Amino acid sequence: MAKDPQLPQIPCEIQKEILPDKDLSVLDILKFRLPAAARSNNGSFNHSQKFLSTLTPTLTNIEEIRTIPTPPLAVLDELVKAPELLSSQSVLCLHAPGFVTERLPMWTLSYWVQVFHLRPLKKKWLDAEESLQKQGHSKQRTDDTKGLVSQVQNALACISWAGDIKGFSASISTIHLTTYLTREWFTDEHENQMLYLLQQEVSRERREDGINVCDTFFMKRLIDLQQDEDGPDRYATGANYAWLREKGQELATGVLDMLVTIANIGSNHWVAIIIDFKSSNILYGDSMGSTIDDDVEKALTWWIHQHTGKHFTKGYLPITRQRDGHSCGILAWTALAHYLFPGTYSLVNAGLVANERLRMFLRVSDRHNEKVSKDYNSQNFVINEKKVFRCNGRGIRIYCSSS
Repeated sequence: MAKDPQLPQIPCEIQKEILPDKDLSVLDILKFRLPAAARSNNGSFNHSQKFLSTLTPTLTNIEEIRTIPTPPLAVLDELVKAPELLSSQSVLCLHAPGFVTERLPMWTLSYWVQVFHLRPLKKKWLDAEESLQKQGHSKQRTDDTKGLVSQVQNALACISWAGDIKGFSASISTIHLTTYLTREWFTDEHENQMLYLLQQEVSRERREDGINVCDTFFMKRLIDLQQDEDGPDRYATGANYAWLREKGQELATGVLDMLVTIANIGSNHWVAIIIDFKSSNILYGDSMGSTIDDDVEKALTWWIHQHTGKHFTKGYLPITRQRDGHSCGILAWTALAHYLFPGTYSLVNAGLVANERLRMFLRVSDRHNEKVSKDYNSQNFVINEKKVFRCNGRGIRIYCSSS
């Protein structure tokens, strides 16, 4: 159900009390109380009964209103579309046995709609927090696990529950951070966040080595191109293939020497790929132990030959074998990190994959917090005696102020 801008607005002073501020931390939102939802099959009301009244409200106490469950989704959906909405003065509580005689302010309807949208977000954080607690009390936990859990809990006190993750090339909601704390499968968003962090490390530590870390869409574009009936014929001139052509040219001419990426196989599995143009070799790491995927091999062979006229050999990229159905994403990333930085990263112990997910959460959240802090400082004035310093992100400008 979409939010309706025509719904009665909640007064600002009331909204501050009954709805969570976007700047609340994750730990704060976990403690924030939202009303439960009435069950649609409890037999206590009929959908055909009217929930809107032309009479004035009888109950306006905010704390009492917050204890009343919201109507079932089917009822709420009918209410926001009801023609009588504009002429009504109050909302009835036919769905709540203890309040059937009460009439609530019209803004309650907007409150219920917003609660409907907030519940799944809060549940995601609750599930993540529960998973974190289980890891902290698991019999398989190590001292490392306990330390990581503690660090994550501290981080959750600093991250806003809503808004976007800052500091990355793509802007996605902070709700995506919950996946790192659970056993959920990593999506493109998570893989690309990790690849972005790896590219930043390459830029700092191996800037002169001609290594390019590409996002997951590289292989998707390449496979789509190769499987398109007209794609290969249009590759040399098509504007939508310009980026692929440029990347191929940089690798073929030695501007870059190596392309590193993670690819999706069958829409449910991640594999690690390294294309070394210096040694004319393709390294492929699959945590399930499979050899190179046919579509990946065909697309890479075709693309490489277009730019070099060569056929690269295929080799094995060392990678941990997974023992579950959700760890391929972090294992593929660790295989790349270990290959590029063997002195910093080791291949993951298959029994401790959850620890690596927590470490990645901390890396992503640290970058987010650094970016948030930088943005905050760039928008604020710091007063120092007779001078005002404005941090604008490009240096510091000094303005003289009066004594």
